[in-house]
Amino acid sequence: AAYNCVLDACVCAGDLTRARELAEDMRARFGRLDIVTYNTLLKGFTTACNLKDAYALLREMEQDGVGPNDISYNSIINAA
Repeated sequence: AAYNCVLDACVCAGDLTRARELAEDMRARFGRLDIVTYNTLLKGFTTACNLKDAYALLREMEQDGVGPNDISYNSIINAA
């Protein structure tokens, strides 16, 4: 939970580079990312109108076995 709070702070500050680095640190430590982490990253990408990375993250979620949920899709819809 603490990692996701820091991740959200990075996203809210617009520091998506640091957010992505933190997510990779989380993956290395915990083995995979959870839906909260993915949705926080999606929020960052869509807020920055970076739909290319948002769609790539959706594919990554599916590859990791973490299916997108309503929050994931709402982030994409709100950005489009």
